[in-house]
Amino acid sequence: MLEKINAPGFETLSRADDVVCRNVAAVIERGVTNPVIAEIGVGVGATSLELARILDNRGSLHLYDFESKLQELLADLAALGHRNVVGFGNTTKYWDSYNWSLLQQLARTDAPIYDYIYLD
Repeated sequence: MLEKINAPGFETLSRADDVVCRNVAAVIERGVTNPVIAEIGVGVGATSLELARILDNRGSLHLYDFESKLQELLADLAALGHRNVVGFGNTTKYWDSYNWSLLQQLARTDAPIYDYIYLD
């Protein structure tokens, strides 16, 4: 999927969100040693890639999107050495969405689990 970054037709999706990246870097600078970051919707993976770089295998990056997109992106990120990225995929069925996988993740604990959430 990362090969789509800067490819014709994907120009508007090819830049990582600077504000999000600065905010996640600030979480780490504040002393959160193992932050858990969520990105809901991955586009072509530009922000996901930059967040994985910022985390540098600390904490974890949780990605929510269609299963088919996540499989491709997770493989690309793993090939680059990012081992702390977890995908929570959903199908393309009409009533299925990231809401269900996010709800399941949140229901597993009584405490907050995310240090930062980016709704792309």
